[in-house]
Amino acid sequence: MRDRVRPHLLFWTPCLLGLALLFLPSSARGDDRILAFDSVVRVAEDGTLKVTENLRLVAEGDGTRRGLLRVFSSPSREAAAPPSEMGLEVLEVLRDGEKEPWRTENRGGTVRLFLGDPERPAPPGVHTYLISYRTAGQIAFRPDRDELRWNVTGCGWTLPVERATCRVLLPEDSGEVPPFLDLSATTGLGEDREGDVSYRVDADGSAAFESTRTLQPREDLRVTASWPKGTVVSSEEAAERLAARRGHGWFLGGCALSVLTLLYFLGVWSRVGRPPRPESLTPRLAPPVDFSPAACRLFRRRDFDGRTFVCALLDGAVKGALHLRREGEDYVLELRDQGWENLAPEETGLLRTLFPGTDKVFRACPPGGPALRDARDRVRATLEKGLEDLLGDSNRGWWRGGVLLSLLAAGVLTAGRPEAPWAPLLGAAFLAWTLGVLGLLQKVRSRWSLWWRASEGRTLRLLQALTTTLLSLPFVVGEVLGAGLLSQEAGVPAAGTVALLGGLDAIFRRLLATPGGRGLRILRQIEAFRLYLACGEGGPGDRDKPPTRTPELYERFLPYALALDAERPWGESFAPPAPSPEVARRIEAPFWYEGEDFDPTLPGAFLPALEERLLTLLQPPSPEEEARTPREETDTEGAAPHIDDAPGNG
Repeated sequence: MRDRVRPHLLFWTPCLLGLALLFLPSSARGDDRILAFDSVVRVAEDGTLKVTENLRLVAEGDGTRRGLLRVFSSPSREAAAPPSEMGLEVLEVLRDGEKEPWRTENRGGTVRLFLGDPERPAPPGVHTYLISYRTAGQIAFRPDRDELRWNVTGCGWTLPVERATCRVLLPEDSGEVPPFLDLSATTGLGEDREGDVSYRVDADGSAAFESTRTLQPREDLRVTASWPKGTVVSSEEAAERLAARRGHGWFLGGCALSVLTLLYFLGVWSRVGRPPRPESLTPRLAPPVDFSPAACRLFRRRDFDGRTFVCALLDGAVKGALHLRREGEDYVLELRDQGWENLAPEETGLLRTLFPGTDKVFRACPPGGPALRDARDRVRATLEKGLEDLLGDSNRGWWRGGVLLSLLAAGVLTAGRPEAPWAPLLGAAFLAWTLGVLGLLQKVRSRWSLWWRASEGRTLRLLQALTTTLLSLPFVVGEVLGAGLLSQEAGVPAAGTVALLGGLDAIFRRLLATPGGRGLRILRQIEAFRLYLACGEGGPGDRDKPPTRTPELYERFLPYALALDAERPWGESFAPPAPSPEVARRIEAPFWYEGEDFDPTLPGAFLPALEERLLTLLQPPSPEEEARTPREETDTEGAAPHIDDAPGNG
């Protein structure tokens, strides 16, 4: 019986064993394996790791050919982030130099990377995989050192790894690689670890690790490297540095916009705001057509002052409608019946106010102050209405464009801080506040200047200056508090630059307040006429036949010289060292002025006293003076006509 069975066993046993081996997985047959697992870990200054892994493996089994599984986990609980939050960023996956599909998923505190496409298996044979990725949160920042504990191969391989290597490179510091303080490495499964690893520091400063035995399925290689503090920064510190760099970028962008704003203002001012330069003008022998002395002064200064009123009064006298006579410290104004057809509208309004009803004589003394102030207001209203179109600020649109650039620059200067998202709005508001405060301070300066120059009514001027100063103090305090708040939120350089932008806007608001178009042409004519009054010579085309130097010429242009602040050189040009008796007599007795202070050797010397007296009367009197000085009856003696009956004023 045994002899019969033995031949059958000898035949069927090898057949059954061969058939069983045929249906076993290929990995069980020992054909699939990783020949080499080489990893390069580059530590960045911000604490992130850039890892490049090269796997050379034999893929014969159907499962290995259809894809690989790479499992990532953090080997240390002291790392900055858990495995599920370590920010794995896959950069590249190649198989044999060609792109390989991949996907990731979080599972059980690990990150799993699936390589390959099950529908398109790789051909049997030896293949090379390259996996490049970036990860964070792998470094433990200890009090005395920084430490990396890194699982080189991962813990999910079902294939043996014949050789595993790892190289760790630290960032260079000023061209030198920091030294490693400690190196160690282990192999094994879970907590069952062995030291079958060699490690060293190579000449380039990198730490090299290499396993000395084959790693069995699910075994891994873990390395530990530590280095001095300061080589890398923590994620929090890296985020702060990144935010600081972004903030610096925003600040530099704001500075560039600030420079652009300055260039914009300079370009606009050079084109439409720069006043005519004397060297580019040719002296003009007459004022612009239909422009009285008061109109020339108001248009040139873009502001009404006491001298503007004096010019209107003086021009009415020169044209023959008014006679001026000095009596001690006072002046007497007498209405005449000539020159009415040549009066400007503001001059007619002035005379109507000073000589109401049947009044023919006006005494420029304290009781006449209210009438002079009423006449001044009427002159001002008439001039501003007549020059309304020309006085309009045609450059306001240009200035607003610069302000918009300034607001944009202020927003960019204060941006770039995630913890203060409202900083750009605060910067723009601070810029607008600064602009308003500077305008208020300009008003305060003007008040104190008026008080300083005033010869009478100084008490009232002082009260006005003090009131304006006190009212401005809360706004100045708000400016200081705003600067402190903006400095805290956006930094002192940004706050200071925004304040400078406000000053820049204020400066060019004044520089660009000039007329344009026809107004600019008239302004050039006024400046050219002033150049003639100051030098007494005409342009190149007029030098062959200069105007005759006569007393009539002097008197006709004297109000213009006073209006354009050229009365002194204009008078000196008509004062010869030894004037002839005829010239002295005629200059000494002008038909429109009578007074002992007229000097034939210095025509116009009487003007300062006249102007000072009129400006003094234009000042509002104090309550004591008003109560002490009763209003006197106006002297009606004389032969002056009623103003409504004057020629040209019907």
